[in-house]
Amino acid sequence: MKTSVNPCRQRGAAALEFAIVLPVVIAVILVFFDLSRYLILQGQLNRTSYSLVNMIAHRQAFYVDQAGQKQALAQSQLDELLTIAKRLVGDPQLGVSVHEVARVGSANNGYQGFSSGSGCQQKTPDELRALYQTLDDPNEDQEQVLYLIELCQPLTGFSFFARFSGSQAFTRLYASSVMVER
Repeated sequence: MKTSVNPCRQRGAAALEFAIVLPVVIAVILVFFDLSRYLILQGQLNRTSYSLVNMIAHRQAFYVDQAGQKQALAQSQLDELLTIAKRLVGDPQLGVSVHEVARVGSANNGYQGFSSGSGCQQKTPDELRALYQTLDDPNEDQEQVLYLIELCQPLTGFSFFARFSGSQAFTRLYASSVMVER
């Protein structure tokens, strides 16, 4: 028994399948676009935070007083770093937070924290002191300083996924880097 399908009945099936599959394909493309852009910006923010913490850790070559002594970290230096970071990232809404923890031997001797731009501080002073305790201490008599820099970049109107899903998870990028003073 031979059955035949009328070609006129099949004509609309391809258009119907295309209409069902097309929105799914477009949604997948938009999600991949969002993720790739997110990863590119996150990488740029990570590189910028590492460059800035490296500048802070080596700052005694740039910031010394008349007697050649190292100057304490100040808000003016953070403002200069924020200007550099905004130029590197290309976002005027970028926020910077810098933390300095000093110790001599096994005792924590001090903490300083500065913020500029949009609120960015993620780590607390106690978390930083705990991080410092994990480092090796080859010289018990010499002061060592640990620097942490945090960058926050708001993502306003960025994600198609966040817009359509109502998710608040894609509102800000965060990067941090840690270095011991050299």
